[in-house]
Amino acid sequence: MKPLCLILAAFLAIFGLAGCFQMERVIKLKPDGSGTIEETMMIPKAALADFQKFAPGNKPPDVFDEDRLKQAAGKMGEGVTFVSAKKMSSDAGEGFSVVYAFTDINKLKIDQNPGDSMSGPGGTPQGGKKDPFVFHFTPGQPAVLRISMPPPQFKPAKPGDAGPDDATLRMMQQMLKDLKIVSAIEVGGAISESNAEYHDGSRVTFMDVDFNKVLADPAKFKAMIKANPQTIEEAKKLIHGIEGVKIETAPEVTIQFQ
Repeated sequence: MKPLCLILAAFLAIFGLAGCFQMERVIKLKPDGSGTIEETMMIPKAALADFQKFAPGNKPPDVFDEDRLKQAAGKMGEGVTFVSAKKMSSDAGEGFSVVYAFTDINKLKIDQNPGDSMSGPGGTPQGGKKDPFVFHFTPGQPAVLRISMPPPQFKPAKPGDAGPDDATLRMMQQMLKDLKIVSAIEVGGAISESNAEYHDGSRVTFMDVDFNKVLADPAKFKAMIKANPQTIEEAKKLIHGIEGVKIETAPEVTIQFQ
C-alpha cells in the first residue's frame, strides 16, 4: 500500500475541487470464492455546487448514472455482473450505492483506491495510476485468502526540501475537508488467523481515512504532509501517529476463516 503522503498527493490530483467525496467499498466473500462488491459514494451539496459552477451551462451534475455503473462491471474482471443500484439523497448531499456480484474472487481486478472504480459527476473518471489487488483464494476448512498489493513507492529525499509552503497546506486542508474513503473485505465466517493489522470479527480493513479527523490537528497534519518516509517502517510510524487513519502496509495479507 502507498504511504499516506503519496495517497494524499493522489487524492489532490484525482479529485480537485471534489475532494470532499465520501466513498466506501466492501468486498463480501463467501466460502466458495464467490461474493459481492458493494460501493457507495456521497457528494456533499457544497461540492455539487462547485461542480455546477464549472459545468457547461451551469447544468447540475449527474451524480447517479445507472448505465455507467452497469458498464463498470466489465472492468472488474471475468464473471462480475451488475446486481442493483439506487440513488441516495439527503440534506447533506447526493450519491448512490451499487452492488456487483462475482463468481470467483481469483478473477477480480479491483484497484486499491475505491475512487478509481467510480465516476464523478458528469462521468468524470477518477483515474490515476492503477494499483490492483491480486487475490489468491483456496476453499476449505479453513478457507484461505491471500491478497497481494504492490509495494510502496518512496520519493527520494532531496537536500533542503522543506515541503509545501503554508499557502499550499491551507489549500490542501480546504480540498481534503470532508473526504472519507473506506476499503474493506468481509468474509463469510469467523476469521481464525490473519496478519492484517486492522481486522475485527469477519472484517479486514485495507483503508479507512477520515480527513475531518486528520485535519482536527493542524500541526500534526502539517508535519504529516511535509514528512518524506524512506522505508516502510518509517511510513508505518507516520500513519500510526495520526487520528482517523487506518492503512494496511503489509505487501500481502492472509486471511483464514471458517
